[in-house]
Amino acid sequence: MSDIKIDILLATYNGSKYIVELIESILSQSYANYKLIICDDASTDGTYDLLTRYAIQDDRIELHKNNVNLGVVRNFEKLMKLSDAKYFMLCDQDDVWHKDKVLKSLEQIVATNSLLVYTDLKIITSREESISYWKREGIKPLSGSPFKTLLVQNVITGCTIIADKRIINFAIPIPSKFCLHDQWLGIVASVYGSISYLEETLIDYRQHEGNVIGSKGYYKVINTEAGKQTSYSEYLLDRKTFIDNQYNFYKYCIDRFSENPPKNKSIIKQLQQLLELFETFRTKSNIFVRLKNGLKLKRLFPSQGATRNVYWVCYFVFPIFVFVPIKISKFIIYSLKKLNIYI
Repeated sequence: MSDIKIDILLATYNGSKYIVELIESILSQSYANYKLIICDDASTDGTYDLLTRYAIQDDRIELHKNNVNLGVVRNFEKLMKLSDAKYFMLCDQDDVWHKDKVLKSLEQIVATNSLLVYTDLKIITSREESISYWKREGIKPLSGSPFKTLLVQNVITGCTIIADKRIINFAIPIPSKFCLHDQWLGIVASVYGSISYLEETLIDYRQHEGNVIGSKGYYKVINTEAGKQTSYSEYLLDRKTFIDNQYNFYKYCIDRFSENPPKNKSIIKQLQQLLELFETFRTKSNIFVRLKNGLKLKRLFPSQGATRNVYWVCYFVFPIFVFVPIKISKFIIYSLKKLNIYI
């Protein structure tokens, strides 16, 4: 297996605070046949200078720099276009890779012949917490072709992914207006092949207030749309935007997957069904019609866990029952924070 080449794709932007620890953890991997391709997204904090010094010292590092900031999704898309290895892995700038992360990920994708493999993570916070990401988020890992679940709930974290290069032709361009790269790669892999997982924490997933995404503890509640908005009318406007975006995303998926029809012919039909359900949330004001379709949505396209399913039915049908509890939770969380009590 040592003859299999892997490209590790690292997207950076103003990451000088943690980048050295990450690079050292990659250079210390037990599996050595890889190339670390880095694309810096026009950093202004000295990140590129640090990366340059590493690139000079180690010929496994290939360094690129964007003249203008592309954003995380477009930067990863660029990195995928630069990759020519059989498999590629995605990497975030503020994590720490466990010594056998590359080896164990490679063994799993070869053994399962999957298009994509993902793993659990160990959450590391400023309060020195250490806990499984899947346990904290209530995620049940999925394998096979869990297309229907991935459309409504992402369970795949980008920095844990190893993927077959065949996925790139199907995945690019990434519809960044509608979703992040990890969810899109999971959906595409599920449509055109299969996914698999390792129920191991192979990465220290550092969480801090500067994260673009992640498991942010109390920040997660505060940063929801209901948490950020000051009035119910503002919340309803954001909710309308979200529903419109989801409707347009599913329409986009139908168009994209129709261009390269998957072997499973039911996928397009399922997407059309999902599109019709979201059309009722956009246009129907009758509460009974919305409730009927909200329950149908969660029956046909369920999220993981009863709490999530109840949340989404309320979101689409009784949004006040989402807005008020989150505002109360935000008040409690801020009060506890002032007392140096974290949840």
